[in-house]
Amino acid sequence: MSEFPEPGPRRPADELEPLGERFERLSREAQAHTFRAATTPTPPPPVALSRVRPAEDSSELPALSAEPRKARHHANAKVEKDERRFDTTALHFDTHGRLMSHADYIAHCEKYDYAWRSIKMGDRILDVGCGTDAPLMRAINFVQSQATKVMHRAGGCYVGVDLNKLKVTNINWAQLLGEVDMTSDDGYEEALYAIPGNWNEQMKAPADELRGYTLVVCLEVIEHMDAPDGKSLLKNMRDLLSDDGRIILSTPVYDGKGQARNHIHEYYIDELRELIKSVGLKVTKRMGTFTAEPQLKAWLKENRPDWLKLYLEAREFHSAGYMSGVLAPMVPDISRNNVWVLERDEQADTAP
Repeated sequence: MSEFPEPGPRRPADELEPLGERFERLSREAQAHTFRAATTPTPPPPVALSRVRPAEDSSELPALSAEPRKARHHANAKVEKDERRFDTTALHFDTHGRLMSHADYIAHCEKYDYAWRSIKMGDRILDVGCGTDAPLMRAINFVQSQATKVMHRAGGCYVGVDLNKLKVTNINWAQLLGEVDMTSDDGYEEALYAIPGNWNEQMKAPADELRGYTLVVCLEVIEHMDAPDGKSLLKNMRDLLSDDGRIILSTPVYDGKGQARNHIHEYYIDELRELIKSVGLKVTKRMGTFTAEPQLKAWLKENRPDWLKLYLEAREFHSAGYMSGVLAPMVPDISRNNVWVLERDEQADTAP
């Protein structure tokens, strides 16, 4: 006996559907399916959220700060009044953007890498809005040569602050301070006295001996609060800087059409530039981090057709998300997100 079962009887040939008739039947079914899909009602357009909190000191803010920001959201999302003062979204270390080359998350990685590469020997680093996973601290600790630069014996340190609760770190050159509001006087003091030497044996150092931070990193934070709080944040970061310190700030560019649902106030480029100047800071460098492919290709066609040819060749392999970040630093005005490098402007006439 065979170990395989005997095949069942075949259908008689006169019972089989002719091949041509089967092809025509399948074609009709496919067309009917396409028609049903094409006539499916489209969801209603998104309804813009209106801002609720008034800008109490709007007279001191750029004029554009008073313009309500529209929120992008799914058509079936429940639209409610936005009562938030802050948004506490955090970029998680191992879950965002793992399976696709999304431009936004590629840019997140590059911003942290830029901040990481900007570290100098003996830097005292304040990471504002460090996130619950503190990716910048992890990146520094991952490479010994970078960690050496911020060790206490080199005169450096790392202090991460965030509105969210943070776990204690066992890295000896680092501190993580959770539930800190960096727009407030209390937040300013917490950050100031976290610097080694500014607080010794339960006593504050004399004012003339206090040291500031040489590098303040604030990535994707200022858009998660309203404009008056954004101004307070910039003021505090400026006051925490040493004379030769610098700030690396990144934030989306508002396009006048809509902002992310978890953002409270995105800034136009000129609006943020004016706000930076008003608190006694100056811009030393501004770079784009990613842009939309249609705008980028249009800019290249008009301004650098030689680059457009290279772009299209590289685009055969790389995704639009990846390529939009490669050239974005050179076209910040059409980028969806900018990195701003700031320093103190001692000549500025700032309001109290």
